[in-house]
Amino acid sequence: MDVLGRYDENHPITHRPRVRPRPQILVGLLLVASAFPFRLSLGGSLGSFSVFDIMVVISVVPYALVLARYGRLPSGPRPMLWLVVGLTLLQVVSLSWTRSLESTLTQIASSVEAVVVFLLVRGFLRDAPAGQIFSWLARWAYLLLIPAALLWLRVPGFLPPPELKETSGDYISYFVRLSHPFLGRSNNLATLLVLLVIPLFVWAWQQRSRRAGVAGLVALCALVLTFSRGVTTAFVASIVVYFVVDSRVARKIMTKIVVGAGAVVLASIAVVLFNDDSRQYLPDRLSTANLTLRSELFDTGLREISDSPLIGIGGGVGEAVHNSYLQQFVYFGVIGGTLAMVLFVRAAMCWFINEPSGPARQMRRAVGVTVVALLLTLLSEPSYEGTLLKPIIWCGFGLLSAAVSSLEIATLLDGACGAGQSVMKGRH
Repeated sequence: MDVLGRYDENHPITHRPRVRPRPQILVGLLLVASAFPFRLSLGGSLGSFSVFDIMVVISVVPYALVLARYGRLPSGPRPMLWLVVGLTLLQVVSLSWTRSLESTLTQIASSVEAVVVFLLVRGFLRDAPAGQIFSWLARWAYLLLIPAALLWLRVPGFLPPPELKETSGDYISYFVRLSHPFLGRSNNLATLLVLLVIPLFVWAWQQRSRRAGVAGLVALCALVLTFSRGVTTAFVASIVVYFVVDSRVARKIMTKIVVGAGAVVLASIAVVLFNDDSRQYLPDRLSTANLTLRSELFDTGLREISDSPLIGIGGGVGEAVHNSYLQQFVYFGVIGGTLAMVLFVRAAMCWFINEPSGPARQMRRAVGVTVVALLLTLLSEPSYEGTLLKPIIWCGFGLLSAAVSSLEIATLLDGACGAGQSVMKGRH
């Protein structure tokens, strides 16, 4: 590769020409747009769109050039692609029976954008070394937290949605728990942060990377400061899963987490001491009122399923029941909901195969545990149904799968070089 990032040789594994130049700057712009997705109104009944949506559209043409150069989609765990494409197809099919055409079309548009974003990130990073991809992940952690910090500082332009009254509980909650002014309250931010913690810690351990370790610690502190019970519980449960699938690496990572626990405790104390809203309203998180509300929403979902048990009421239709899996049965009935569950399970299991070995397998399992953490989060959160949040979640999945693919290719290259050297020694 020359100083401009151009490749003259073919890829050593696929023997296809490499793209020149690699448009990784578009990945950076996508990540910036995902952290600062300012919304622009079209006026009237046309609704609005975000800066992130604009960046996705702009990136499609360069991606088409990348795809034309390679002639095929980037490699990677196919069940992840089947998940996002399969759910999109279910939504399209539900157009034939939906109770709200507008709601279903909005959900389809969001799902199509998620497919595109996943392919964009995978395509733009298909030749990138793993270190570069983890640099993007670390930067993304900081980018996501900048608007959250500006929100707590009450900087104009980074305040909660203007349609909320300043005296309402929804408005105040933005300042009680670490939230994002554009992505929503704390649960949405926590859903994205949980994608970053374990992979960054594993990379820091593998490469002795202080930058990755600091970014992972910052993401962990921020995750705790969201005070999201559902996401935090899912994260803890995923650590238990980690000990089952890779106890050696899990012990190393837990050591880092325990060492960082002091920073987490200090950050939490600082928030309680210096944030009046947190000090006043945070004890309400210990009440059972929210659990009662979730139970009522669950009952509402069951009633909607009973109204149309076989085919559901249509994608994106109905009240959010704060359980993304139950939501699939509301949307698509028993038939489509069961198919959706199969897709979710396959997306989690595909990361725990035994090949290749070494750092690639370690990272693959770390990403698998991260995917499990997010899927467990969906048991108590409607985050996956957010029209803006869903494509951004798949942006994170794209980064993680690209990192694993890069490590796997490096492992194959090391094996090929080792075999070649053995053959040459045998000839001599």
